[in-house]
Amino acid sequence: LGWMSATIFVGNLPGAVREREVEAFFGSYGRVQNVSIRAIGFSAAFAFVTFSERSDAQDALRADGKELFGSRLRCARATRAYAQRGGGQAGRRSQGAAR
Repeated sequence: LGWMSATIFVGNLPGAVREREVEAFFGSYGRVQNVSIRAIGFSAAFAFVTFSERSDAQDALRADGKELFGSRLRCARATRAYAQRGGGQAGRRSQGAAR
């Protein structure tokens, strides 16, 4: 399982969201270790959020359906299929990068 056991997939993010905003949102569920965002065009994005503890990742799944900047989030356990489509931890976007 490795990193995926403490990682969740977050879909339906607004395209302009930044790593620090996602980290702040999910920080209420536990210590966030890594946020990897992938843009889908200019208006949408998804992310992998990795927590220090597997239990925190489990708690963060409760954010499914909650709103962030007007977008209703879709949260699920990260799986190998999600990681292969989205690149997993590879390709971490730096804050302020052009989209």
